[in-house]
Amino acid sequence: MQSVILTCVVALAAIVVVQGDTPGNCMYEDIRGTWTFKIGKGGNNNTLDCSNFQGPYVEQYEITLKYYANVSDTKGNEGFWTLIYNQGFEVVIDKRKFFAFSKFVGRKSYCSETLPGWAHNIDGTNWACYVGQKSKGEKKIRYSSKGKTSREFITPEFQENFVSAINSVQNSWTARTYDEFNYKTWASLMQKTGGPVADKSGLAKAQPTTPELEDLVSDLPANFDWRNVKGQNYVSPVRDQEACGSCYAFASMGMAEARVRIQTKLSQKPIYSPQDVLECSEYAQGCGGGFSYLVAGKYAQDFGIVEEKCNPYKGRDVPTCTTDPSCERVRAKDYSYIGGFYGNCSEPAMRRAIYDRGPVAVGFEVQSDFFFYSEGIYQGTGINFNPFVVTDHAVVIVGWGEDSDGKKFWNVKNSWGADWGDHGYFKIARGNDQQGIESCACESTLIVG
Repeated sequence: MQSVILTCVVALAAIVVVQGDTPGNCMYEDIRGTWTFKIGKGGNNNTLDCSNFQGPYVEQYEITLKYYANVSDTKGNEGFWTLIYNQGFEVVIDKRKFFAFSKFVGRKSYCSETLPGWAHNIDGTNWACYVGQKSKGEKKIRYSSKGKTSREFITPEFQENFVSAINSVQNSWTARTYDEFNYKTWASLMQKTGGPVADKSGLAKAQPTTPELEDLVSDLPANFDWRNVKGQNYVSPVRDQEACGSCYAFASMGMAEARVRIQTKLSQKPIYSPQDVLECSEYAQGCGGGFSYLVAGKYAQDFGIVEEKCNPYKGRDVPTCTTDPSCERVRAKDYSYIGGFYGNCSEPAMRRAIYDRGPVAVGFEVQSDFFFYSEGIYQGTGINFNPFVVTDHAVVIVGWGEDSDGKKFWNVKNSWGADWGDHGYFKIARGNDQQGIESCACESTLIVG
């Protein structure tokens, strides 16, 4: 296969996440400060299992995580760091990368410690395990506030009444009933996202538009969509994740598929394997959820992604990695959040990244009314089935536009099959951080080669 550079920046709005991931819940101020990383023996490759690492330690490395993604060490080196939602953080300094999830036990997060994580050179060599402990700065314990899922069944009568209520309170979009939802539980619908959200207090918000940001997009058209650029469609087909919280994997693969099409001028049209991510990535939790930053970016760089035929989608967790080992893995050359780091995303920067590089993977908050979307520009109605809770979901923004009334929107590819919504797509209001879709987790730099 011809080498392809895929640029994947993470612009997760509200969360590319999808949070069914871990119950971790550590915010920016909890993490910022001075840390000591205790590092184990190096010289390993990317098959290194760090899940139960407890030493021995051969090195202690002290770093200080500063404002605005800056980090320094005691040797005078400067580098970069970013939160990954509220679940963990990545540090790049002194030609090394460090990534770990924040420590949690049950629903309690110990934000001054990490779970065992992975360290390696920036060229992907010399792997080692490590653990981090905050030595200076405020130490905090947080609790996850994930809500309880409802086991109540959805009846045809409920759907009719719920849809009627949604359509009666607004005229921006239209809801409809779905036969496949009948006699399913609300909990089963939540499996089509990533699970209930955690406590969002302290999470990043979309950056306000400034004259400088507006200058970034002054040359862009009012309407743009990668499904129709000079008559060519660069977006891969809509797929169905089924009852598995794998939207983050589908969003990541969908972005990668589109960017390869763009970079090769449609000479390559791969379909990549979400199942490989579910089974083989230690950076995600299978059908329990994950983050596009860690899949489209870090996993794709450290391990590579494979085509669908190498591990066809099963829609469920499998305890071992069954990907065909003879398959070529396509690697990401680089990855980052739109805006450079988690918390610096904005609507103009998202449009610039989409236009210049291709579709982006984003996350947003799904309220119960969204499941019944049919057409139009979605805006949350606030009508939610109680005790159904808000969930997180990852999707792919393929373009943007304005309707005849001047209402701005994003064009978005979902992973609930082509029979849902507008042939598998939906429009959502743009410019007001609707459901957190501009808050900061968009993928923007994915390079596959």
